[in-house]
Formats: sequence, C-alpha cells, structure tokens
Amino acid sequence: MTLQLYGYIDSFANNSRGLLTTQLRIADLLNNYTLNKEVNRDISDHRIPKITKYIDTFDNNIGIYLPSIVLVASGTEPEVNDMKNLFTFKEGYKFIILDGQHRIKALERYVNQESNQKKIDSILNSAVTVQIYFNMSEEQQRKLFIDINSTSKKVSQNLTFKFDKRDPINVIIKELLNHDVNLENKLKITDKTRVSRPSNKSWMSITRLNRYISYLLFNTNKISNKNMKLLEENFFEITEFLTQYFSLLIEILPEDFGNVEKYILGHEALQNALAIVTHEMIVINKDSEILFTPRWKEITELLHLIDWTTNSGIFSTLLIDGANYKQFKDSKHSEVLPLLRLEWEQLLRDWEEEVI
Repeated sequence: MTLQLYGYIDSFANNSRGLLTTQLRIADLLNNYTLNKEVNRDISDHRIPKITKYIDTFDNNIGIYLPSIVLVASGTEPEVNDMKNLFTFKEGYKFIILDGQHRIKALERYVNQESNQKKIDSILNSAVTVQIYFNMSEEQQRKLFIDINSTSKKVSQNLTFKFDKRDPINVIIKELLNHDVNLENKLKITDKTRVSRPSNKSWMSITRLNRYISYLLFNTNKISNKNMKLLEENFFEITEFLTQYFSLLIEILPEDFGNVEKYILGHEALQNALAIVTHEMIVINKDSEILFTPRWKEITELLHLIDWTTNSGIFSTLLIDGANYKQFKDSKHSEVLPLLRLEWEQLLRDWEEEVI
C-alpha cells in the first residue's frame, strides 16, 4: 500500500539530508511507525492514560492540540514529483519515531479501547503535523533525539516545563509558533525587542506577546506558582485554545493591523487592554484548570465591529498627535481599559438581543 504526502523538502548538512514538514493521517501513522530502542527512551506507561483522556475530548468546543511528531523515513526512498511537491512512499516504508512516542501510544490505546466506532473513525481520519527526516544514520538519529529533548524545541508537556520553569509562557509561545509555521508571520510578530514606529509594521514583539498571553489567561503579567501549575497541567488545552484564538484574531482584525499610521492596534496600551478584557469576557479560571466560555469564538468575533482606526471616536480623547501618527499618551492601559470594556460589552448585549 502506497502513501502520498505533500510538502517541500528543506535540505541541510550540505544537502545530504532533508526535512519534510507535512500532515499525516493518524491511521497512516499508526500503521507505519516503528520504534528504535537504541535511540528512544523506554515508554513511560504512567504518561499514556492522561494523554488518552485528553484525546477523548477532541469533539469539544475547543478541540485538542497535539504537537508535531518527529519521524525518520526508513526503507524505500519515496518517489518525488517536484511539480506537485508530492512524495509517494511505496509498500514497506516505515517511519521511525524520534519524538512523540507517548502521543502515538496514547492514540493506539484510544482506538483500541473506544467502543464508539464513529469516534474511532473520526480520530483515524484526522491529521497531525509531522516532521520527517531523510537520510539519517542511527548515530545521527540518536544525536537529534538528544537535541530535541535537551533544547527549547521540546514538545513533551513534562519535559518542557522542567526545561524552563522561569517563564512557561515562552514555552507556550514556542509551541504555538511551531504548531503553525505561518502563524508568526500572520500575527506580524517581530523578534526585535524594540519596535520602531511607524516604519515597523509588526503588531508586537515576542516580549509583548508574552505579556499579552499572561494578561489574557490570568489578568496579570506576573505568573504565580499557582498559575504556573495551571499552565503545566493544562498545557495542551491552552496551546490549542491560543492557536484557535490567534487564528481567529487574524481573520477579524484589519489586514494591516500593525500599521500605526492607520490603526491603533499596534500600541501597547491598547494591546494590554484588549488582552485583559478578553480575559474578562471569555476565560474562566478554576483551581485546577482554565476553561473558556462555550461562546468564546462568537464573543471574540464581535471585535471586528470596533473602529480600530486612528480616527476612532471610541478612544479619541486618549489619542495625541505624535511623529506622523496618532498614539496614546503612554503605554499604560488603565485609561484605555474601561473604554474598550464598555464598547465590547455593548456589542455583546446587542448581539444577544438579536440572537434571542
């Protein structure tokens, strides 16, 4: 049985090895993977039930998030159609698991234990993001496995938080941007610490994104030990929510929303206010988990009705003329917050009246 995958090969190591990032059906993954015990660690059985339980929530209003699985192609080399970016793997191929063995074992257990065939079929026909390496020796595989599990690219929930307890939000940002390689560009995120306006049209920096997510999830920019534990225990759910949230934000905000000559969304005062009011509108914090109101997407979509231009009457009293563009008096959000809250809450009331 052949398998066809679409994508591009990124060459490295003097073009002797390659990496393909693509989508792979779970059914095809489960049927064609193998483990190399000389490379991987032993399976930790205690980790699988929790992941299996999480997989069972795939049909809730948020869905689930499984980080990319790292594989090595083994066996017959695929046929490559450069015109279509199509890779055809013939019968006998195998994918060696470099990272993701517990997720795969949890998927297997779910499929074997679930009695609802409809749910089984839904999982098997779903796709996961995979990174497939080609032309790697066992020694190279072993080195890559060590690199994956000893650098910032870790994807395991437990290993990730052990790696950097100092700033778990940064870990989530890495997972968020790794999950969708285009998200960083679509969000207009820059790695520069200082965003020079108006020439820089980025929405915000990584540092500001860190602060934005902290405000959004906890209504504070300082992570307490309690919140750190919440992040660790709800890592998959939070990352999946943020992936969907930012993808939705990209759709509903103006196309050039980082351009401060046109819009006010690039200013820190408004960004922090937006994150805080979002928290108030859609986030439910409990002792052991973070929940999101079932209507969070509809509530967030109301943001497209707000005037974000530099001539916005909502925030006109707070805007001053700067160097070639309007800006807020300072980066503090205390004055912006009540205006945004009032506008968004009114939009929500109007929407609820129409629905009812």
